[in-house]
Amino acid sequence: MIAGCPRVRGFTTPARRGQCDPPSCLLNASSLCSKQLACLQRECLVTRFQMEPAHATPDAARSRLLAKLENKRVLILGDSMARQSFNTLVNLMRRIEEASTCERIVIEPMFGDRYVQATGRDGRRIDHYGHRGVVVGMDALAPQLPGWAHEANALMGSNLTSEWTGVTRIDFDTLLCYGQSQMNRLITAISGGAYDVLVLHAPAYHPLSNSCSRFRSANSRDLLSQLERGLPNDFSRFWQKAAAAAAHAPLPPRVVVLNAPADHIREGREDAIPSTHVQMAMNAHLATSFSQPWGALRDTGWAHVDWDAYTRSTKPQNRAGGDWHYSCGFLMANDRRRWSYRLPPPHIQVGVRANGDCEEDGNTNLWRQLLLPLL
Repeated sequence: MIAGCPRVRGFTTPARRGQCDPPSCLLNASSLCSKQLACLQRECLVTRFQMEPAHATPDAARSRLLAKLENKRVLILGDSMARQSFNTLVNLMRRIEEASTCERIVIEPMFGDRYVQATGRDGRRIDHYGHRGVVVGMDALAPQLPGWAHEANALMGSNLTSEWTGVTRIDFDTLLCYGQSQMNRLITAISGGAYDVLVLHAPAYHPLSNSCSRFRSANSRDLLSQLERGLPNDFSRFWQKAAAAAAHAPLPPRVVVLNAPADHIREGREDAIPSTHVQMAMNAHLATSFSQPWGALRDTGWAHVDWDAYTRSTKPQNRAGGDWHYSCGFLMANDRRRWSYRLPPPHIQVGVRANGDCEEDGNTNLWRQLLLPLL
């Protein structure tokens, strides 16, 4: 812990911002550039809900995104790459002041897995960033909340008064491997009628790192060997079942499937076949599922995004230390619980990008240039 670590103000004035969650200390603050550290000392880290006045005019890029997603129910499924794209989308959807470096830092899922925004008949916007079905510690704050914040709180259940229309909901959920339990999660998302748009980051890093045994699913090297020998395998079954679910769903969502960038994969010394080669080969098999006549996904009408090719050509800045991710991140140190108003974590760890800059571009361009035209 850093000596004399800064305390961050718990609440901003309601006239300026909404209620927010404060950390009491910061870890690894010395790795931040001075601008970011000064920001963290004076601002909220997580604004739970806020109101945007009717006279506020979104910039052109944000306006296009708001218009495209208005009244849509969106689910982003995948691993930590999906998590960072979810949080980037939240930042792109919200009104964030230019001076606020903090809220441009992508945050971890225990801070929130649902974002909801509503437009009023008078042009105002309210939003809430939190957890599906749970508003942690909200009872402790109720007497302090302005009236619009109670409406924003109701967004989590979409129980709004008639003055609020145009509700957009964006959820994040994990999908890590190609096993049956993970397949069932995808099938439910496709056939359950709860979403209009599904953005799926195809399983990559858990199979690649041999972390799928708890889901009774093979790792990437075994899957690749089975695919190349034409043997039955979890990869093919996963996509075949997903396509069948879409074909029988009464109101299937618009589905976009992304492959995984392989440009920052760290190689293990014991691996006979380099991990980068394995992941690029799995990406190629995913593309084949869309392009070839026998491909399981050819006739689904789904969209395929080659995010790997895009990142290789544009080379967005990644996290320090050879990390796969393209975003900075707040992480609760030694505490994986959801972040509560009542019991904020004592320490916050900040993961920064290699150049010390947190103005995220990898996932921002993913949404603005690759995904937006497909939604």
